[in-house]
Amino acid sequence: MKLKSLNLDIYDFGIEQFINELESFSRENVGLLIHLCNAYTLSIALVDSEFCNILRRSSYNVPDGRPLSFLINRRTNVQVRGFELVNKALSNRYLASQKNLFYGSTKETIAGVEDYIKLHFGKTLNATFLSAPVIDPNDFDYSCFAQYLRNEKIEIIWLGLGTPKQDIFADYLYREMQGEITIIPIGAAFDFMNGTRKSAPAFISYLGFEWMFRLLSDPLRLWKRYTINNLLFIYLIINEFRLRIFENKLTSD
Repeated sequence: MKLKSLNLDIYDFGIEQFINELESFSRENVGLLIHLCNAYTLSIALVDSEFCNILRRSSYNVPDGRPLSFLINRRTNVQVRGFELVNKALSNRYLASQKNLFYGSTKETIAGVEDYIKLHFGKTLNATFLSAPVIDPNDFDYSCFAQYLRNEKIEIIWLGLGTPKQDIFADYLYREMQGEITIIPIGAAFDFMNGTRKSAPAFISYLGFEWMFRLLSDPLRLWKRYTINNLLFIYLIINEFRLRIFENKLTSD
């Protein structure tokens, strides 16, 4: 579905369908650039045209947050969450056989991610783990990093750099690699795997209040995201419905 307010395509894939897409393209040696979008992501895109262009250049934008999922398709109301996506992907025999790189966050966090992955998916999993505590995506040697990825034959990268940094980084890197690999920013999923943060209970996520759960869990860090940015997202929703009503009027006349 296209969000008319941003001229941006959002794909209403369920998690199983999306895993099938990843496997299909992976078997054909086609790399993808994936963005998991939520209210925060789109509120940034609303006020930052370059960031919006980054999302437009991606292979797939899929709904991570429940409010966005409801906006694009009220009937299916699908959602692809980073933590669930990692677990489903590594439970897929073919995707787990690919050379996976988990890249981002601090040494302590990435060590926790490695422990989680090895505990749940076996020590023989074809995966590499690298920390990246301080990265400026606008001042990074992508050429050197791309050479490392080619040398190591990395096929799928899971990024944990935080939004919007990880999305900007993924865009630069995907273009440097000329689409050779699949890049999926998953942000907070690194913290969920490490155990430093808890994911919201399923029923809270289903009701669309995961943002409130996370705000109450870490108010000092997240208050701005879930006040100012949520207001921007509400504006986007209102504008989206206004444009849809206007378009329906035109087609019915």
